Amino acid sequence: FRELSLKSLGDGRRLLHTRFEAGSESYELPFFDLSEGERCLIALYSIVFGVTGRSSLIVIDEPENFVGVRALGPWLNHLRELDGTPQTMVISHHLDVIDYLAADATFRFSRGDGGACTVERVSYDRSQGVPASEQYRLLEGG
Repeated sequence: FRELSLKSLGDGRRLLHTRFEAGSESYELPFFDLSEGERCLIALYSIVFGVTGRSSLIVIDEPENFVGVRALGPWLNHLRELDGTPQTMVISHHLDVIDYLAADATFRFSRGDGGACTVERVSYDRSQGVPASEQYRLLEGG
């Protein structure tokens, strides 16, 4: 993937296009010809590279929807490594994402009996080799 561009359709209408490069070859596709996962990845990367330095908070809810966790890992690395990254909250129930993010500050939001939401910091003991997702499952009583 190399770029997004708007192509004129006439009558003031435009269509979002993507350009890809594979070796020495280059080709374009309308954005909506991409799979849901490809569109989500482009949106996630656009947030990381387009918002950095312009926002103080980014909230991403379940970024793994339509995107495999293997494809999401490099995006999470980019999010961590950018200079000037705003405070970021990634919300996920996916066990692989929990394991991936467990080294960062982890918080648990819960609402008992429909009351107010409570927030608590969660620390995972990684010294015993038990994945954070398993510790989370035990914490939740499941």
